[in-house]
Amino acid sequence: MVGDLDGAEGCYRSAIALDPDSAVLHYNLALLLFQTGDVTGAEAEFRRVLEIAPGDFAANAGFLCLCDFSRVLSRDDILKQHLQWASRFSDPLTRQAPFHPIDMTPDRRLRVGYVSADFRRHAVGRFIEPVFRLHDASRFDLYCYSNTQAEDDMTRHLRTFVPRWRNIHGMDDAGAAEMIRADKIDILVDLSGHSAGNRLLVFARRPAPVQMTWLGYLNTTGMGAMDYRITDSIADPPGADCWYREKLLRLSRPQWCYVPEAGPVTAPSRPVISRVNHGSAAPITLACMTRFMKISDATLDLWLKILQAVPGARLRIIDAPRHARTNTMMQFFEEAGVGDRVAMFPTLHGDSYWDMLDEVDVALDPFPYTGATTTFDCLWMGVPVVTLAGQCGAARSASSILSALGLADFIASSPEQYVAIAVAFANDPRRLAGLRTSLRRRMKSSVLCDGEALVRELEATFCIVWGDYCGNEQSLVRVRPR
Repeated sequence: MVGDLDGAEGCYRSAIALDPDSAVLHYNLALLLFQTGDVTGAEAEFRRVLEIAPGDFAANAGFLCLCDFSRVLSRDDILKQHLQWASRFSDPLTRQAPFHPIDMTPDRRLRVGYVSADFRRHAVGRFIEPVFRLHDASRFDLYCYSNTQAEDDMTRHLRTFVPRWRNIHGMDDAGAAEMIRADKIDILVDLSGHSAGNRLLVFARRPAPVQMTWLGYLNTTGMGAMDYRITDSIADPPGADCWYREKLLRLSRPQWCYVPEAGPVTAPSRPVISRVNHGSAAPITLACMTRFMKISDATLDLWLKILQAVPGARLRIIDAPRHARTNTMMQFFEEAGVGDRVAMFPTLHGDSYWDMLDEVDVALDPFPYTGATTTFDCLWMGVPVVTLAGQCGAARSASSILSALGLADFIASSPEQYVAIAVAFANDPRRLAGLRTSLRRRMKSSVLCDGEALVRELEATFCIVWGDYCGNEQSLVRVRPR
């Protein structure tokens, strides 16, 4: 049965019992457990793969992607794992990379290339769209190197803004690197990190003089060949630099620009407004709208405390798979006496996703890996999000977004404060009603939806780092965008 993760896990475990040294079986089981949010189990399976086949590129990348979900690994541990990956896979290629002469003419147009497997209906596709649409063609030539396997309407939309579109799916890393060198790219931007479909080993070959990573992976790549990481001062506050091999380029605003994908044309007006205006006794509705795999056991403990402190409150969790962990979570709530107030839903798309958001009063962010795209969607629908800020990157993406809207009072710095914030706002329907009617308007007029400002600052940043590379202060002044 499609989507039967329980059945699939049983098959993998039976197969592993017959062939315990199969790296493929352990790898597939690791991916399955990761998808269900069993980070501990997934980590054990990834480590077993790496014992059997230490040079397995996909397993090494999968393990790195898991790190930000772990409640056990410290930031120092996570950095160490990324540096070890680089030492094995990328740094040797960088040391062998040929030097190519670069045109350092100070006032010429810069060639900027973007590399991703996600130029499609994907969070990266949505966030990069305003960059392609609004770039200054008089000062920058854009190139895209697409590793997208299944192109869709978003791919076709993005291509309309980038005439120099290169398809590198199926091309080997050395060939893709030579293509980029032939295009004489000045600044090459990775949008994948270690996520699926990445082409980091192209970057390892140093096809461009300045290389940076952004958007698709909220952590270090660990690579010596990656010069910079684009971020902002809330997602990666002062002091976070020590957990990145790249130099951090902190934008003065959140590193994303939100482009609504769909949803109602006007902000919804229920359910909290009806409760305030008509004295309805409808219970408060809490929800987690992000990926199920992000929900840690520690998160569940806090959600239970919130439900216990807010009588009648309901909790909605989407993206729940057919798997034992879903059943275990429901059992957890049932044994605590609140099971009748918790409901699990499958992955929601299109209208069903927006309809669910229409019924939510307060969204609860998971941790340590917090929301980004879904945080934007919630706020667009007038739903505030309670988040617990971690140390950097993926643990602070929601904090960056909320801060830009002046919603810092929804950002907790401790588990106890997370519960207190959620309880306080769940018991304040008038505040929620005000947010319900004002958040979309606030978003539209905020930096979160100001693609022009993002692109201009991004382009100015490109010019600054290019000036640094050229080592010519005069060039820095002359090529900086107006």
